[in-house]
Amino acid sequence: MEEDRSYLSLLTGIARQTYYQDTEITDDLLKNELYPNLPEEEFMRIRHQCANLIKSMAVSDMDFNQLEAFLTSQVKRKGGITNEQSKILSKFWKTHKAKIHSSLVAKSCWNQTLKDFRWRTDLKSCTKDNNDVNVPIAIVDLEVENKCDENQVSHSIKFEIEKEKLDDIVSSLKEVELILNNYCKK
Repeated sequence: MEEDRSYLSLLTGIARQTYYQDTEITDDLLKNELYPNLPEEEFMRIRHQCANLIKSMAVSDMDFNQLEAFLTSQVKRKGGITNEQSKILSKFWKTHKAKIHSSLVAKSCWNQTLKDFRWRTDLKSCTKDNNDVNVPIAIVDLEVENKCDENQVSHSIKFEIEKEKLDDIVSSLKEVELILNNYCKK
């Protein structure tokens, strides 16, 4: 029972350290509080194993069916985990899945994100610099927000674009989509 609590606490400590940026959690603290009688090498082996298991679950954003299959394979694997550790990992994942996922999403944000997109088409009439009449243009309004910023400040970007330029952008986006689809099939 004490071993189970220590294992769950180790998983939680690794999550706090790795995904929640809790700088107070150190390997020394985890070892001294949870496994004081364990040799350093053995503790680091268990800690490394736990960290890799959590990383595999987090990177895949495993749902609970995937988790069950993953944990079953880990139990059957030589040098893997025990059935009890599997149950503890499942309990841990049910508690921390959403928060770890949110943490990874926040870490992957390096720039502004598109919050809202509005557009309309108009006909451009004569201006003092241009005598083109009835030229179709798109008026685009993008609302962007910096989710990486604690305040999540959003602002609006508005611009006009002519049909030819819009066609170029749509064509470029289709090329990007094709490249991404081909990459994802690999």
